[in-house]
Amino acid sequence: MSTIKVVSMTGAEVGTVELNDAIFGVEPNMSVVHEVVKNHLANCRQGTQSALTRAEVSGGGRKPEGHRPRPSGQHPRPAVDARRHRVCPQAPHLQLRAQQEGQASGSQVRPVLQG
Repeated sequence: MSTIKVVSMTGAEVGTVELNDAIFGVEPNMSVVHEVVKNHLANCRQGTQSALTRAEVSGGGRKPEGHRPRPSGQHPRPAVDARRHRVCPQAPHLQLRAQQEGQASGSQVRPVLQG
């Protein structure tokens, strides 16, 4: 049996207590003590942190252009929109310009038929 001192709140020694070696004489298993302390600290956390889901992450929509590089003289967007099967209004070579309409050079500017 081992004995320990009993100390009061002021720091004065009040007495002694005998401890049972079957309970207090065992050498502690440090891996189990570490696991218990880690579990206790995890249970004390608030637990409000989370990772972003697919819906919360910015971006990730449709790819704006294809992977293949285009030649230098080609317009970056095709003249005909393949998804809607109509002529894009942004295609500059299909729009009638005011300076071309007023020219009388003999060549006719024909409108593009949409279908």
